Amino acid sequence: MQRPSNEDYFGTMNIFYINFSGALARVPEYLGKKHTSRNVHMVVNSDKEVRVQCRNSMIYRDCILGRFGDIDKYSEYPIDSSLLNGLCECESDVLKMMDRYQFAYGLLTYEARINLYHKQLKYWYNYLLQENIDVCFFAVIPHVIFDYIIYCLCKHLNIRTILLYRTTILLNKNISVYILNDIEKHICRLAECYRYHLANPDKTKLSERMLAYFDLKYGNKEKTFTGVEIKKRDLKKYLSPERYIKSLSHRIAFARSWMKLWGRPLDLLYRFIYKISFLSQSKPIFQNNPDFNRRFIYVALHYQPECSTSPMGGSFVHQDLMIDILMKSVPKDIMIYVKAHLRDGMSRMLFKRIRADDRTVLIDPSLNSFDLITKSVAVATITGTSGWEAFLNNKPVLMFGNYFYQDAPGVFKIKTVKDSVSAISMMLDGKCVISDDMIVAFLKAVDENSFPGWVDNRYAPMSRLTEDENCRNIAEHLAAELMCV
Repeated sequence: MQRPSNEDYFGTMNIFYINFSGALARVPEYLGKKHTSRNVHMVVNSDKEVRVQCRNSMIYRDCILGRFGDIDKYSEYPIDSSLLNGLCECESDVLKMMDRYQFAYGLLTYEARINLYHKQLKYWYNYLLQENIDVCFFAVIPHVIFDYIIYCLCKHLNIRTILLYRTTILLNKNISVYILNDIEKHICRLAECYRYHLANPDKTKLSERMLAYFDLKYGNKEKTFTGVEIKKRDLKKYLSPERYIKSLSHRIAFARSWMKLWGRPLDLLYRFIYKISFLSQSKPIFQNNPDFNRRFIYVALHYQPECSTSPMGGSFVHQDLMIDILMKSVPKDIMIYVKAHLRDGMSRMLFKRIRADDRTVLIDPSLNSFDLITKSVAVATITGTSGWEAFLNNKPVLMFGNYFYQDAPGVFKIKTVKDSVSAISMMLDGKCVISDDMIVAFLKAVDENSFPGWVDNRYAPMSRLTEDENCRNIAEHLAAELMCV
């Protein structure tokens, strides 16, 4: 059977672009030059970002809280027990995601959250069916309620999903993006590529951005992205007046949208009462001088709420569940050193949930993780940078979530106590050896399945690409992925 041309193939499709806003607003425009789809649908920050002929566009922040002006139009199919049961994991994840907006419009209560979930579920279920959506493009892994519901419905309805996400950021050296179709599988071709390059080392030559990861073998201070500061900025980008005008207009629009979101005085009162309710709670005691002469598992906790745990961590968005599994599976003579995230310390609710045993120690968040990584038996994380740094330093990793390096040698996917017991047994028996050849082969596999670019405006100043170059690059790769059928 003859393969259809790009124009014929794309021309039969209804495409839904979700959150291609800000610096990514031109991606649908450039994709549109490569094809003429039947209908385009978009979720954007503002209508000014719509640069293509569009059947329907919706505003991002209105979608978050279910402010749908056409809700009666998309109500033909009711939600029933079959749909709810099929999306039970989605429901659990979404109710947790609502922590991001817990002080808005009464979302502190279960009743308010489940009402919003059902409203969103019914609307998007009908929208996808009535508009005959064929494929959904997500500018980043969905994690702000409505986009995750759309993603889960797509999986339930067998609608194609194409997502973008980043590899580990290395300041001023590696800002890269990869394409995935499933949050749990991430880069499905990675394991196969790794095996090929491990068997054919003579064909393995790393790009400059992948070679940069070897810097993490000698320390990680001020190298990986912390979200707080950026070193060695490109000064040329700061000499243009247009940059500041654009930045100011963006900030004003952003402030207005958030004023709408947090506009009720009652919500501010909820926030105040909620915060003072924790004043009487004792604060965690951190150790700043852990004993490196003891064997230990290093556990790196995440800043929350973030995409890296919700949805990428699945059930382990509740990080105490990870610690509990480790306490039940790690031999009693091995310590468990737990370090809270530097930006978050130890959240009050997480500290309240943890029931630590005598060998589980809370480590001062200000301690640099490099010594903890290199002197540990293994590193346990959900999807954190610490796991990637551990792999690059030949250390085994217990991964409780889903991220691009989950298929790396020496990285064990943990879901149960049995998984953890098996992985730790292999480590202690010396059956988990990560050689430098393995690291190079896996880096080459990542090299072939990623490309320079960013999907978050925070990373634009660190990249060598202009906004236009970045959008064109992303459009090229999305078009190629769309043709892979």
